[in-house]
Amino acid sequence: MFNEIDIPCPECGHENSQRVAWVKANDELPCEQCGSAIALEDEKHLLVIEQATANIAKLRRSLAKFRNYSTGATRKRR
Repeated sequence: MFNEIDIPCPECGHENSQRVAWVKANDELPCEQCGSAIALEDEKHLLVIEQATANIAKLRRSLAKFRNYSTGATRKRR
């Protein structure tokens, strides 16, 4: 899903998928595979979260433009 990010476990390398909003609201993520606590306040993870948030916002703007264009194009044909 486009509003999820993968956070790698530093212990086992497993990619843990989680919603961006959840990651932003929490300090730790338990690894689904080995159970290790993944610290989410790490600068690297914060950068990934910010990039994902920006990409989601950009996608939403693009979808809104597409919907507006499609609606307008449909009306013009009639």
